[in-house]
Amino acid sequence: MGGINFIHGGFLAGALAVAIPIAIHLLFRQKPKPISIGSLHFLKIVLQDHVRRRRVRRWLLLALRVAGVFLLVLLFARPYFQAAGLEGDEREVALLIDQSASMATQTAGRSAFQRAQEAAETYLEQLPSLTVAHLAYCDDSGVEPASDLTIDRKRTPGFGGTDYGKALAWARDLMVQSKRAERRVVFFSDLQRIGVDRTSLEGWPPGVGVEVIDVGKPVATNLAVTDAAVSRSEVRAGEPFIVSAVVSNTGAFPSREVVVRLKLQPRAIEREQKTTVDAGASQVVRFSLDALTPGLYQGSVHVDSSDSFPLDDRRWLAFDARGIDRVLLVDGDPGDSPFASQTYYLETALRLRPPGQASTATPYEPVPLAWTSGKRLPDLTNFRVVVLCDVEELADSDLSTLREFVTSGGRLVFFSGDQVTRALCERLRSSRLFPAEFLENTEPGSFPLVQWQKDHPLLRPFADPQHGDLRRLTFRRISRLKPDPGTVVLARDQEQNPWLLESTLGAGKILVFAVPASRDWGEWPVSRLFLPLVHQVLGYLTERLPETQRTRSLATGPGREHPPGVGLDGALIVTRNLDPRESDGERITPKEFRRALHLPADEPKSKAKPAVAKDPNAQRPDELWKTLVWALLAILVIETFIANRTHA
Repeated sequence: MGGINFIHGGFLAGALAVAIPIAIHLLFRQKPKPISIGSLHFLKIVLQDHVRRRRVRRWLLLALRVAGVFLLVLLFARPYFQAAGLEGDEREVALLIDQSASMATQTAGRSAFQRAQEAAETYLEQLPSLTVAHLAYCDDSGVEPASDLTIDRKRTPGFGGTDYGKALAWARDLMVQSKRAERRVVFFSDLQRIGVDRTSLEGWPPGVGVEVIDVGKPVATNLAVTDAAVSRSEVRAGEPFIVSAVVSNTGAFPSREVVVRLKLQPRAIEREQKTTVDAGASQVVRFSLDALTPGLYQGSVHVDSSDSFPLDDRRWLAFDARGIDRVLLVDGDPGDSPFASQTYYLETALRLRPPGQASTATPYEPVPLAWTSGKRLPDLTNFRVVVLCDVEELADSDLSTLREFVTSGGRLVFFSGDQVTRALCERLRSSRLFPAEFLENTEPGSFPLVQWQKDHPLLRPFADPQHGDLRRLTFRRISRLKPDPGTVVLARDQEQNPWLLESTLGAGKILVFAVPASRDWGEWPVSRLFLPLVHQVLGYLTERLPETQRTRSLATGPGREHPPGVGLDGALIVTRNLDPRESDGERITPKEFRRALHLPADEPKSKAKPAVAKDPNAQRPDELWKTLVWALLAILVIETFIANRTHA
């Protein structure tokens, strides 16, 4: 309730000092003895009227002196007017509500998030009106401050993970900026153990209290699909395609004969298996898909469960089931032996075996073509990439075939060499199949590779020298090229000659190497860098690199955005799933929470800080001393004036 309060109430005993002027007035005033003088009869009438006025002034003087003493006592007692709830004027509170996915866990028909919302609303209602309060929601994506202090009961938990350190770091920075005497952070959470190890929390400010409100409940049963993936991306004849799923039981009891279902679109594929998962264990379930045709697939693996956390019962997946990419290797100089061939090292790198031996399981099928006189390009419909190696001449029909192939989405790779001529390059250039002007092949010398685009998907692995230092590649000769406008130079030698060029034509891509793929101009085919570089080139052109694949897996969140599921992001098929750690039901106590995050021990309720400032000498904004000083000065002035006009 509101009213007048005193900082130093003991000084009110000094109010007894008002008895001093009263005693002086009553006990020590003069008592004149009346004497009757006849000649002063008329003067007596006048004097009686004067005595009455003087008596009034004396009583007024007494009242002023009593009031002056009383005001002086009040000044020492330091009164202040406290309206209802004014005791919060020295308090600042930050309320953090955990909105991670695990807060959706249901117990007795209510989620942990609902209990947190209710507890926060009750806490806010009990705060004094002048308290500075902040309300925010948090998960591993960060902190989302609320626009006001109204609890939205329709709000639901998000899909993000748990990160206590990130949330408390926000509250810590907020409290450091506060100038109020009492600062406190109140955290509402289910206290999952996984949340304390994500972001470290250091430098908690002294004097800032932390109150931890545990709204979680032990979970008896919870089945979750924590992973779903394909064993490979290539469809091979005679080999089944495998989709593997991990089913975890984070509850306290084993689950038997659990039904796990796989559903895929657009081929309407459905598979079902049963498994048993012990308490605290995981089980891998494999679905075998025979005769899977190449294409994009999307769907989910779902476990039949009626547990308290249904969000983790399904795991979404999307994958591109790829056939083997056929690569046509056009050899412009077959040579007298396989080792002298322009395509020998390329074919070996793509097969991971020398030509003539059975190929290791790679996603590429190289098809060599010796480019002898009178040869023509075959039907390119079944090829993904065409590689021209030191080719001397191409017929007009071959140029038309290549142009149609690239324009419709094919990939063309050009390697230079001794047989490459300006005339051929100009004919290719006129068909937009060669993105540069061919100047000349240099005389023998030393041309080391010194510069490349380290952020390009094709060359990104080589940004770290520990993964392969391209500066080790040195060539005896190089073709000097002048790139056309719009052509991207991916790598250069020490003389700034372009070494690798990239351009596009229609839906296709073109790569031009200013050196041959053989050992004619350098020893790079026998270096350790050749194999990974060749596979990077082919992976980039056939969208097999992580950056170029047609499917991508992203995290859910932040907040309630981007729920789990499969969707489109431009031309990409994107899957989003819960952080599998959100299915972990292991919890910690508030005491363990404080210890893990280096937080101070909570103060007992009986030792809570008073609403007034700690320092008794500190001034409150609602003190009345200014009013009392002005009143006392006014009384002193009036008392002095009246005292000078009043005689005993």
